[in-house]
Amino acid sequence: MTMKERGEELVSLCESIVEMCRSRGADGAEVFAMRERMAGIQLERDSMKFTSVTETFGIALRVLKGGRMGFIATLEMREGLR
Repeated sequence: MTMKERGEELVSLCESIVEMCRSRGADGAEVFAMRERMAGIQLERDSMKFTSVTETFGIALRVLKGGRMGFIATLEMREGLR
């Protein structure tokens, strides 16, 4: 998956969460999301000794309903959270 596709997937996820909140009666909703991918390489005497790739994901949701606010955030993405 390209970076552009990953970005589009993240935007789509955020839009669907906001729409779900509205359909369930929220007066307002905001979603904050980030995805980061880092690659590391260790070289020793011109040979590769170590490589690593890490991916970090985070999402937060703020919902307003009836003059009250709720907020939740997670760094985990599992199917049950979708």
